[in-house]
Amino acid sequence: MNHSDPAPHPIPRPTEPAKASIASLFSGLWLTRNIIWAFAHFTACFVLQISEFFAPLLLVLGIGWSLVPHVVGLASHSLNTASADSQTRDLIAHITTSFPMQVEVSGHVLTPHGLIMDGFLLMALTAFCATVSAWLGRQV
Repeated sequence: MNHSDPAPHPIPRPTEPAKASIASLFSGLWLTRNIIWAFAHFTACFVLQISEFFAPLLLVLGIGWSLVPHVVGLASHSLNTASADSQTRDLIAHITTSFPMQVEVSGHVLTPHGLIMDGFLLMALTAFCATVSAWLGRQV
């Protein structure tokens, strides 16, 4: 035997507490990742539900609000050309002039064009949240 060769050293193996700490670290990361994923998926689905409800509502209200003065104006014009009662003409004229083109609610000014634009923006938000929800669904 040659005594100049060093004695072989055994490969150090992790002790049981080291294995447990590594496992707990990975399980903690897994748990944190799943909590973040669940919160993101919940948020995307919740915003999707809310925007799916309000987008068509705002769009229809905005379009209806912008069309009412035009329809009343057409009725007023047809009554002026035809032989109609003067009280009816006065009533139509009063409705046409008193119909608001903007409403202020709690400091926010609402207009027909603004409601239509908000409806379209909510539709875009709905599409974005549906995409995010589908992408998050594939991540698990």
